[in-house]
Amino acid sequence: MNKLNIVEIPKDKVYNLIRENIKSCQVSPAERLTVGEYHHNISYDNAASALKHGILSLQEEYRLRGREMTLEEKIKFSREGGHINGIDEISLASMNIDFDNLYSGERIYDPASPYYVDILIADIIKTYRITEHYANEFLARDKIPTDFFLAIDVRILKYLEECDAGKKAVSHYNYLLDIISIMIEQKLDIPVREMSENPMTLSKVKMLTLPKIKLI
Repeated sequence: MNKLNIVEIPKDKVYNLIRENIKSCQVSPAERLTVGEYHHNISYDNAASALKHGILSLQEEYRLRGREMTLEEKIKFSREGGHINGIDEISLASMNIDFDNLYSGERIYDPASPYYVDILIADIIKTYRITEHYANEFLARDKIPTDFFLAIDVRILKYLEECDAGKKAVSHYNYLLDIISIMIEQKLDIPVREMSENPMTLSKVKMLTLPKIKLI
């Protein structure tokens, strides 16, 4: 991506420009996946790293940055400290459980969030179920390589409608372009889908030509 390819616009132009740019890259309706899958939600700013290095535990993410966790950090982010997947496991959600056979009061985690990138993962990875926080939560003990990624789903159009058409939406859009750039650089043949309204598969080649946005 040409780093000089930036368009400067006022906030009141953000909604229309992002919608038009994303919709211009649709190549087909998003195909329904026929294999079982897990979902892993990740922030937009961390998604590119997952596409480079796979999905890592928190402890491995620290090591990737060049340092070990301190004792205080290990305690803070441990399961006992309230961090769902602790420091050495990866949290996943499945929408393929029996939702008619839940205990009273059990909550369901909905991975279709406009706030995160939703990575769909093949169900052949090793996991175990944990219902401490959500009835449909699973944990993986090992790094999840990109070989097991089935799709990269975003819901930026939903974010525009329901949340904000300003600075944060621009940030999500710009990070999506970084994600696309990394995928092409890494030669990852994984579909990128916009799943907000009428789910669509996006052309990574077309997305790569889009300008980043800077608010003025």
